[in-house]
Amino acid sequence: MENITKTSLEKLVNDKWLFKVSVPEIYTINMEPVEGSLARIEEIVKRNISQLRSLDLESNEVRFLNEWCNAWNTITDFSNRIGKLIEQAEQNDNLQSITLEDLLVQLTNGTPNTVFDDDKYITSLNINSCCDCDKSYVLIVEFIKAFRDKYRNDPNFDPAIRNFTQINRDNKYIGQFFSSTEYYKTFPALFWLEQFVKSVEVDTSLVIQELNQLRETIKSAHSEALKIQENSKSYFDEKLADFELTLDGLHENISKGNKRLEDLESAYKEKLKLEAPETLWNERAKNQIWSIVIWIILTIATAGILIYMLSNCLIPIVLEATPKNNLLISPISMLVLITAFMIYIIKVEIKFLTSSWHLRTAYQQKAALTRFYQALVADGAVISEEERLLIMRSLFSEVNTGLVNNSEKSDLDAVINSLLKK
Repeated sequence: MENITKTSLEKLVNDKWLFKVSVPEIYTINMEPVEGSLARIEEIVKRNISQLRSLDLESNEVRFLNEWCNAWNTITDFSNRIGKLIEQAEQNDNLQSITLEDLLVQLTNGTPNTVFDDDKYITSLNINSCCDCDKSYVLIVEFIKAFRDKYRNDPNFDPAIRNFTQINRDNKYIGQFFSSTEYYKTFPALFWLEQFVKSVEVDTSLVIQELNQLRETIKSAHSEALKIQENSKSYFDEKLADFELTLDGLHENISKGNKRLEDLESAYKEKLKLEAPETLWNERAKNQIWSIVIWIILTIATAGILIYMLSNCLIPIVLEATPKNNLLISPISMLVLITAFMIYIIKVEIKFLTSSWHLRTAYQQKAALTRFYQALVADGAVISEEERLLIMRSLFSEVNTGLVNNSEKSDLDAVINSLLKK
């Protein structure tokens, strides 16, 4: 009879039971498969729970912590069932017929995601969260802290982390993230670019090697008189000048990189400021298309009604009517009045049609000017304060409908000027 105790069953579990931590690729950057005994996996789960709790995650961010807590509950339930199986075995009258292998089989019945393969039981713990077994876990935590500093308890906390891990796995599509209007895509791209710039190091090993070789050459040629010494000094000065030129070039490249980063950040801020106005102008321009179509239809319909009335009603009545003494109510007078009234209606409709076309063109120009201004900022163009005031005044000034000419300065223009001068 086997010695059936909790210790013996736990030893058998450690020998014949393998636990795997399955983390989706979207939450990893550089992570190898994680597997091991119950004790090792328990230690990993504890460690990740402790690290995530230290970040003080809030309601919209706590899902990552809950994933590890669920894994901990699974492991705790597994350990508790080991003790219950031992208690049930001890209460069985036919204890001698029970083996540790039987208890191991019973243990698998209540353990989800468990298969038997190659003389081992394998249980997979599916965790949709970041893991500290990832070699770049520290970088992920730094991004989480930076994102929470700017967007604390944000509902897009999870997508932002997935976007950041995707950029680090494959950064050839980073331009798509920069061109996006969603902050949870552009912020990971900016953070990645900032880390990349910080990681750039100047390799001076070749210069140091040349200097060491030059020093050895000077020592060995010291006995060959002043001529060799002068030649060596000239050679040294030439190399030093090349080194200074190289350093100047590196400093210039770093300055350009910092300037470009500032331009991108400025362009991003201007994009956020002008994104809503640009959308508004585009939507208003689209709405004016329907207004144009409606006024065209009304104008054509009115002209058609006028032609129909003239050809089928008014002109025949005039031709068939007998002359009367009262010219004010004669058929000819009625023909002239009705025709003049219909022409006046057509004129009003054409004016409204022209006004709608004018408004659509004005809104399109404002949207184009908004995009052009963003492009100038993104390209690093220097825009003076006066030029910026002119552009902003053009973007947010009142649009003339073309129906009524108002030469007086509106209250909206006064408010815009006051805001822009602050």
